[in-house]
Amino acid sequence: MSLPDGTIGSTLPVPDSSGGSNLALLTHPTLRHNAGMKTFDRITRRPGLMGGKACIRGMRVTAAILVNQIGAGRSIDQVLADYPYLEREDILQALQYAAWLAEGQDVALVQEP
Repeated sequence: MSLPDGTIGSTLPVPDSSGGSNLALLTHPTLRHNAGMKTFDRITRRPGLMGGKACIRGMRVTAAILVNQIGAGRSIDQVLADYPYLEREDILQALQYAAWLAEGQDVALVQEP
């Protein structure tokens, strides 16, 4: 699919909490779409990794793990101490990703091979 600005991507059904599914836009890693849609360059999805869930930079750490850690009252510094290979921006982007999903907005993710 080609977007009006020329970005090439495809849609992928993503299960939602009601048992239905939403469509997430996956764009080519070198292309970004910024006309009204948030781009998450640290959040990736690969079908064979962590059940296809949104992960941090292709690692076996899901965005949900980080959001749950912060939601449980842990500070960003505490989470970074537990996951020393992560960066502060990884956690911030996981939180932004969760907020965008909660708002029901279109989200562009980096698709990995």
